[in-house]
Amino acid sequence: MVEKLKRSAYIVIEAERCKGCRYCIAVCPVQIIGVSKSTNQMGANPVEVIVGKDDLCTGCGNCATMCPDTAISVFSTREKS
Repeated sequence: MVEKLKRSAYIVIEAERCKGCRYCIAVCPVQIIGVSKSTNQMGANPVEVIVGKDDLCTGCGNCATMCPDTAISVFSTREKS
């Protein structure tokens, strides 16, 4: 029997480093990133993962690549199914 590996990915956004430029929102192919209603120490509204959409992340890395503040990290995991 061959086991299949399920790939899942997620992002972590460091809200205090984010200046709210929203480049990541523009390049996310599955639109899982939105603007937070809260402000950070810089007075900006940082971005955040939209609740309920976090499992849609493809792990493409577009958001992290576009982030001028290096506030986004992309992680990928593999699970047996």
